[in-house]
Amino acid sequence: GGFGVGRFDAEQHQLRALVVIPGSDQVDELWTLRSDDNIPSPILHENRFVFLKGEGGILSVLDSATGELEYGPQRLESAPSVWASPVLAGDRLYVVARDGRTSVLALTPEVVTLAVNELDDLFDASPALANGELYLRGKQHLYCLAEPIAK
Repeated sequence: GGFGVGRFDAEQHQLRALVVIPGSDQVDELWTLRSDDNIPSPILHENRFVFLKGEGGILSVLDSATGELEYGPQRLESAPSVWASPVLAGDRLYVVARDGRTSVLALTPEVVTLAVNELDDLFDASPALANGELYLRGKQHLYCLAEPIAK
């Protein structure tokens, strides 16, 4: 039993799915996919590989074992340009566009936009999750988004 790793090879313009065997130097390549976009990092979720092309905000979902397209490519209208890597919290994917819009997406059974939130700032940094809070670093401010504290 190994674990999967997604890797972008900028020199070869390829996205590669690899299986790493713990405790050994063995790495097996499952599949490769041509891609010219290397900014946002891909995410492995429920045996599906979620890949976002940052220039154009195009989301695709691939079978992690075969690389076959399961969903997409779908343009995220609220994310025309993305440098930040998306993050996953529970079953929600958060995609932060450079223009300050954050898309909240459900990934199962297909990709559905649940909400789009806007902040008046510019974003290039990937969001961070900690203790149920979402941190967004804009050009001007650091934002912390969380559920309201119960009184």
